[in-house]
This record gives sequence, structure tokens and C-alpha cells, in this order.
Amino acid sequence: MMQLAHKKIANTSRGLSFYKLLGSGKGNGFSWKPNFAVYGLLAIWDNNDCANDFFETGKLFEEYKNHSIEQFTIHLKPLKSHGLWSNQNPFYNVNVDHQGSIAVITRATIKLSKLLSFWRRVRGASESLDNFPGRQFSIGIGEWPWIQQATFSIWDSEEHMMEYAYKNPIHKKIIQMTRERKWYKEELFARFKPVKSVGSWGELGQIKT
Repeated sequence: MMQLAHKKIANTSRGLSFYKLLGSGKGNGFSWKPNFAVYGLLAIWDNNDCANDFFETGKLFEEYKNHSIEQFTIHLKPLKSHGLWSNQNPFYNVNVDHQGSIAVITRATIKLSKLLSFWRRVRGASESLDNFPGRQFSIGIGEWPWIQQATFSIWDSEEHMMEYAYKNPIHKKIIQMTRERKWYKEELFARFKPVKSVGSWGELGQIKT
């Protein structure tokens, strides 16, 4: 589901401009404990037809479906992003005013020399997401356990997301320490408009748009 899929997705996916195969962690955000039951694919397509080809007729996605009991796909339109992912920013910026639900990806490559310092201090961030107003969903994802980490979250509005990011005392402290201790070798923050969702994920129903 992870490393062995690189060749398949690169050779069989029309219009694919960027992708990441992702594992997941326990809890709602950054976690040092892997979750071996949930895997993800982040993909950017040239257009909707190319994306639909992958989901409707792609052999790799068919394999995923055959090996899983549940699948959930969310289609997103980039709004704003800054930073780098694998030495590039794969998301374009439209910088438009947006009302309604917002999805967010926060990801980072942690410096090897900073791993112990980072993981000692971020555990409380995931717990602080529990029952936070306006949060529809969140999960920790990543390319490599402990080193390349990300959080994918969906919020009722940009205001709710900003309330958590900059007014929640635990998360606010982590942002401050990130700047002071220079934990990251590379980082990216991106916001998206949820367009539609397909499938199910536990009790998660259709995403509010």
C-alpha cells in the first residue's frame, strides 16, 4: 500500500502531476504511534477527467478497494498555500475569499537532530483537537513515521480553524517553539475548499461544503 505502489501509480495514472502515499497515526493529529489500519493517497490531477479515470477505472485504486473494508475520497480545490513539499509547492494559490467549510494540510520534515525535542512536546496538540468547536475531522498522516509528519483537518469555517491555530494555548505554544527551536527541515501549510466527498469513514458522513 505504500512503497510498492510508487511504480504502479506513476506508470498508470494519466494527468497526475503530484502525489504522496501516506500512512497514518493514532489520534487526531501528529502522533508517534502508527495506525496500520488506515492509509491515504494525496494526488493532484490536471483535470477532473483524469482524476475520475483513476477512481473509476484505475487498477491501483481497484486494488485498494479489494484490500479495504471502507474508502473515503474528498475532492479539494486549493485556496492558499505556502512552504515546500519535496522541494516544491504543488498547490497553486487562488487567494479568494471563501465562506464555508475549509480543509487544511499542515506538514513538515523534522530534522533528525530535533526528533527527541519535537516528540517530547507535541503530544498534547492532538489531544487539544478533541471536541474543539468547529472541527469536523482530523487525522495525522505522513510519508515516513516520526520524520515526515502531517495533519489533515476539516473545519466548519476559516474562523474556527484560526481560533484553534492561534488561540488554543497548547497549539499556540507549539507554534512558538517551532520558530524558536527550528524543528523543521521543510514545512508547508495549505488551505482548501472541499468540493465533494465520496464514500464513508466510520461515522464521518458527507463533508459540509
